[in-house]
Amino acid sequence: VVYLKPDADGVLNLTRLAEVLDGNTLLVSVMLVNNETGVVQPIQEIARLAHQVGAVMHSDLAQSVGKLDWTVETLGIDLGSLSAHKIHGPKGVGALYVKRGACRIAEQQHGGQHERGMRSGTLPTHQLVGMAEAYRIAAEESGVEIKRINGYRERIEAAIEAIGGIRMNGARGVPHIVNVTIDGVDAERLMAAMPEVAVSTGSACNSATLEPSHVLQSMGLSRQEGLSSLRISVGRMTTDEEIDLLVDTLSHAVSQLRSAA
Repeated sequence: VVYLKPDADGVLNLTRLAEVLDGNTLLVSVMLVNNETGVVQPIQEIARLAHQVGAVMHSDLAQSVGKLDWTVETLGIDLGSLSAHKIHGPKGVGALYVKRGACRIAEQQHGGQHERGMRSGTLPTHQLVGMAEAYRIAAEESGVEIKRINGYRERIEAAIEAIGGIRMNGARGVPHIVNVTIDGVDAERLMAAMPEVAVSTGSACNSATLEPSHVLQSMGLSRQEGLSSLRISVGRMTTDEEIDLLVDTLSHAVSQLRSAA
């Protein structure tokens, strides 16, 4: 298995990718949207390079649904992972898109040969219906949601600029994720100083560790810079009043911690 680090902007270097791909490559897997930085990867170009050597192309699409305009055809992928809870659907259910004829998926559970022999056992119908409905709503409302969330992002970016000494991490990607490094401030202490606001130092998947984000370190940030970095995300349930609270609380807390340093 070959792992590639992104460039400083969080985007995968296509030249480096082409160098490591060869006829022995079976699978290339790259997430479309990074869940910590919001950076969008050039999946179409990555898929083209993968297919040139006969590899199957997989992408994690979980963070992109309702935030970007795409189809599996325009992305050029063979496999695509989806997760319902990322769009306010039920937890514990997801989907895997498989392009017809691209590859053979091995059996996941043995038994009664349900689902064409790939997953035996009774499926959670309520979760599947909930997931389908969540995706339907996301598709219908994506245009309005993207415009609304872009407005929230602009307000957050304006507040960050006004505070000063804060750097955005990664190339601009999806509007709902902002990742910043705050000079002179420990992110854990900052979160403790503003309990009214739900922000994080990384992904929920790694919330149990106090180590800096491996994503940010792979982009070249130092350990200390990683410990001073904060992830802010907004969604369809976010309100104008909550953005007001975030902006005011963040400005006050950063000023307070810098003064105490």
